[in-house]
Amino acid sequence: MAVEIDEYSLSSCLLCLMSNGKQIGTATGFAAIVDDRVFLISNWHVFSGRNAHTGQPLNISHAIPDAVRFNLHVREPFGAVIDCQVQLHDEDENAKWIMHPTGQEIDVAAIALPFLPKNIAAYSLPMLGQTASMRVQVSQDVYILGYPSGMSLNEMFPVWKRASIATEPGLDIAGKPFFLVDTASRPGMSGSPVIARSVGSYIDTSGNTGMGGVFTKFIGVYSGRMGAASQDDAQLGVVWKAHVVDEVLKNGIHGSYSIRA
Repeated sequence: MAVEIDEYSLSSCLLCLMSNGKQIGTATGFAAIVDDRVFLISNWHVFSGRNAHTGQPLNISHAIPDAVRFNLHVREPFGAVIDCQVQLHDEDENAKWIMHPTGQEIDVAAIALPFLPKNIAAYSLPMLGQTASMRVQVSQDVYILGYPSGMSLNEMFPVWKRASIATEPGLDIAGKPFFLVDTASRPGMSGSPVIARSVGSYIDTSGNTGMGGVFTKFIGVYSGRMGAASQDDAQLGVVWKAHVVDEVLKNGIHGSYSIRA
């Protein structure tokens, strides 16, 4: 009997962050395609190994990742996986990944995967079939497709972590394009795609109801909880809006960082 797997589960990758050949952490990422080029999407703090606000190293030993290992699901043959490793810096220690043109505090980044064969079709977001007209609103349940503490199903598939939208998703916060979700996430979920999912029916942005089927919309990139290390932790996570991914891919600049107080 054939096993049915949601194609959104096939889009999310467990990232193993490497430094001098040793694993120093895990995160989550997903593929996106622009002009036939495949990119791996995650957070700025994942690829840089640094706090997006201060620029300081995140690792307790101050190790900075120099490579990322991950498995990428491809469409043909079904169930096939490519074991990938991409270097984060060139021979001159310049970043090979790109970041948002406004700077590191927009915590989304991308790196090209030029080594993929031309005939490989990755499960990529946001190109998977989605309902772009679906209304997304505060209090709505959404799903974070990630790998908490490196956890995965059969080392291949993400955990669908439920969250609820906690702030008005149409508004920016402190002038930045993100909204908050209420969820008890764990380390390793940074870089996860976030989707809205409705089964049977959905309401579109005009207030009309669509019927019949499973409806999905890619709404952003998760980057972790606010204040997770403090007693003020309210279990609120940050989701960078979907359009930020487009801005990084179309107008991104070479990855860099600055140290801030």
